[in-house]
Parts: sequence; C-alpha cells; structure tokens
Amino acid sequence: MDDVIAHDGTVVTQQMLDEWFEQAEAGELPGTPGPTHPGRPLSIGDEAATPLTVRLDGARRRKLEHLAKTRRVSKAQVMRDLLDQAA
Repeated sequence: MDDVIAHDGTVVTQQMLDEWFEQAEAGELPGTPGPTHPGRPLSIGDEAATPLTVRLDGARRRKLEHLAKTRRVSKAQVMRDLLDQAA
C-alpha cells in the first residue's frame, strides 16, 4: 500500500485502517469529530482556482513527487508554495 497522509500530516498505516474498520464494524466511533475536507479546493487565495496543466520531464516529476512526499502535501500545493516563494 502506498503511504496515505491524513489532512493533518499523519501517516495512516494499514494497521490503523484495520483497527478503525474493526471499531466501525463494532459500532464504535472513537475520537473527536473534526472538520471535513472533501474534494479539491474551489478557491486558492482570493480568487476561484482554475486548473493548469504542466508537462514535466522525468527528473522534474521525480523532484516534485519527492518534495510533495517529504512535505506531506499534494504536488499542486508544492507548486503553489514554490510560486509564492518566487514572488
């Protein structure tokens, strides 16, 4: 299984998923409900977000994927962060 990263940056393991499944099957809902973050953001910053397609060679794609995994964020967030730093 590929690493699954929760919204708060927690790495979710297969063992955690198995435990949660067993608890849910038993009707238990441990923990405290928090905010949900479904789907992609509709806006980033002050305006509505629009998609952008970028072609990358293998080396750049690997760098982007490494940064995203290291920072525990999406590849899109890495790109936004890099653009913000350049401004």
